[in-house]
Amino acid sequence: LSGSDTATASMRTGARNAVSELLLFQAGKVEGPAKAAMMKRSSDHLRASLREEPDNITAKARLAGALIGAGDTVAATALFAELVTNSSKLSDIQLFEAGVAAARANRNVEATKLFEAGLVQNPYLRDGLYNAAIMYVALEDADKLLDVSKRLVEVDPNNEDNWRLLASVYHMRQKNAKDAKLKRAMTDSLVKYMSRATTLPAQVSFTSFNHDGTKHSVAGQLENRGKASKSFTLKFEFLDKSGKAVATQEATVGPVAAGGTKTFSVSVDQSGIVAFRYVPIT
Repeated sequence: LSGSDTATASMRTGARNAVSELLLFQAGKVEGPAKAAMMKRSSDHLRASLREEPDNITAKARLAGALIGAGDTVAATALFAELVTNSSKLSDIQLFEAGVAAARANRNVEATKLFEAGLVQNPYLRDGLYNAAIMYVALEDADKLLDVSKRLVEVDPNNEDNWRLLASVYHMRQKNAKDAKLKRAMTDSLVKYMSRATTLPAQVSFTSFNHDGTKHSVAGQLENRGKASKSFTLKFEFLDKSGKAVATQEATVGPVAAGGTKTFSVSVDQSGIVAFRYVPIT
């Protein structure tokens, strides 16, 4: 109904982008010709959207993924290459979104470059670190995985998955070690970090990190892994791009039954915030 009226362009592109995302989601549940057809429909909507918003990086990244699913790898490769080449012109969020699209399309090399470019701009963003770490596991790059997984457990210390990623560093090095003494040392470190992953007193996970001008909010849930009901205090530090804490906030969670979960949220009003970390629950 919106036709080609410039007054409804924003509504029209928003609808196209939403439909394309739904088609990509549905395509993930089917195989064969049905999957390719949905990917083609999604890419058609995204191309139409980009004709009106040619600088929409999220749409470009999503289009590249859809093109791969539709079988047009040549066009997809060109789009991912464009995103990597122009990474210095993109924001950290745009780079991370493009990296996710590349990862979903199994373009691990391009995804890694986009995540790395995003981390140059925002070195402590939890999701950026986690996604980069997953790529390094896929590429079996233990040295780079060590750096990002160390930062990851510093900002998000009560997440089992993060400690498993750090343990993966030593699993890779153990497999490749020729010297028996070095192999034992790598095994000891592997066991150490896997034990840390499985003995956390509480598991913290996040559902959102939102920004509205100078207002920033974090929400998630906490699982009590102990044997008794207990209340927990989450102490957050909100960080600028250099990693400096520019605001703090606490959330009391609980009491949480043994084996149970409860949600939490915190918010602050402060400019310059791009990431957060919290004090480990021990």
